[in-house]
Amino acid sequence: MTRADSTSTGAVTSGRTRPHEPDPADAAGEILLVYDWECPACDTYCRLVRVQQSIGTLRLVNAPKPSAVIEEITQAGLNIDQGMVVKMGGQLYYGADTIHTLALLSSRFGPLQQA
Repeated sequence: MTRADSTSTGAVTSGRTRPHEPDPADAAGEILLVYDWECPACDTYCRLVRVQQSIGTLRLVNAPKPSAVIEEITQAGLNIDQGMVVKMGGQLYYGADTIHTLALLSSRFGPLQQA
């Protein structure tokens, strides 16, 4: 997997939120999903993702808005314009690894699993 080490870690709780203003990156109990909300395909996919309640809270972060997690992604050498990022447990997962990570964390019965 494409990962970059991080200095902060967080415990995981249940649920999903989409804040109006970005909070400090990787606050305790959150899994951050960073992408450009203006990308219709990305936004549709990310709004449908559900994380198993036993794993944690998924927080959507708008990539164009400056934040600590965007700075961390840039410092790790990842190009947010070329792929989404998941930050979980102090690790960054980028591009295809983001989708793979989300698939592993997703609820077995969410909208993406229905055929």
